[in-house]
Amino acid sequence: MIKKLLLFICLVILTYQIACTPDNDKELAIRVENTSIYNYVDVAVEAGGETHHFGNISSKRSSEYQIFNFAYRYAFIELQIEEKIYTLQPIDYVGERKLDPGDYTYEVNVHDLEEQYGSLSISLKKD
Repeated sequence: MIKKLLLFICLVILTYQIACTPDNDKELAIRVENTSIYNYVDVAVEAGGETHHFGNISSKRSSEYQIFNFAYRYAFIELQIEEKIYTLQPIDYVGERKLDPGDYTYEVNVHDLEEQYGSLSISLKKD
């Protein structure tokens, strides 16, 4: 009887610890997905005061995840298409919340190849 009671108490404590473990131990991991018909070259993402280089990302492909200190639902992005540089330049992050730890994808598309600024769009997907 005492063994069953001790076993029950241990199971309750273990369940409580597992259920109540904060997600703070998780990292913020972000990858870039090229949703356009063009190949991206030298993709760089600046978020959280740091720049991450994702290299080349072929059309309809994704990069590997990289760990960020913090980021928002959009970021500064610079890349090349056919030797021309394209930039997504956020104005500010006023009112934005930092992303919670977890895995995310910045889906990056290009709408036209005329302008360096304004041609790229970004959307965030929680993986």
